[in-house]
Amino acid sequence: MKGVKDLNKHRISKDYEFVAFHHELTDKSIIPDDNLALLRLNMASHFNINPDLISIDSIPDPELNRATYSVSFPANDDEITRFYVQQVDSYNRYDNNVDGSFDYILDQLYAISEKDKTPSFDNFEVTRKYNGLPVAMSLIPGLGQIYKGQSAKGYSILGTEVFFCAAIAYGEINRDYYMKKARENQEFYGSWKRKADTFRTVRNIGIVFASATYLYNIFDAAFAKGAPHVKISRKNQYPADLVIAPHASPWHFGASLALTF
Repeated sequence: MKGVKDLNKHRISKDYEFVAFHHELTDKSIIPDDNLALLRLNMASHFNINPDLISIDSIPDPELNRATYSVSFPANDDEITRFYVQQVDSYNRYDNNVDGSFDYILDQLYAISEKDKTPSFDNFEVTRKYNGLPVAMSLIPGLGQIYKGQSAKGYSILGTEVFFCAAIAYGEINRDYYMKKARENQEFYGSWKRKADTFRTVRNIGIVFASATYLYNIFDAAFAKGAPHVKISRKNQYPADLVIAPHASPWHFGASLALTF
């Protein structure tokens, strides 16, 4: 949502970078179906070289769900340049044009190592879940949703909350005005009081709906899935090991937990 430049700021390991590729075509057949052929096309575009000069080898990594690719090509007559690449995410869609035609749009995100250097890639996870920050931001209605990439929903919640808060203020100001009129004009007290009661109802309805909108805003920020985003975490060299065992003594009993990491 914030672009590759922002994503690169969140890298833990600095010996690689995120690179995005955008294809917008009127004919889907131009894009190869084979993943390696598409990778070769992207690398040729990125490094500005002939695709036929690129050699790609797959390096399986048992710790990851994705493969690491070794991309090599001649730098000159005597040297071979090598980069290591991982595909992080891929997204495609069709966009309809006003003339009835459509465009095929493909976006891909790769992690590409530094030249001739074996990188320590971080863990990448494409997820729609977020941490607790959207809940904290939703103290101001709608900001949590905007942070999660749901701008239309966020601005709708904010606008709804502002509308009902304005209704509360409008109802209370007028209720107070007509009650003062009623106290000052006892002979027309009933008439002024009915008007005050009408605006009291407006105020109370505003309170109910403003409260409901605010609570919905909090729960939605906490539990609703947001837009997909890339979550970066450090790659564990040694997986954590959790051992749970029963525990008893003359004074108490329960379970003991030992976490090795």
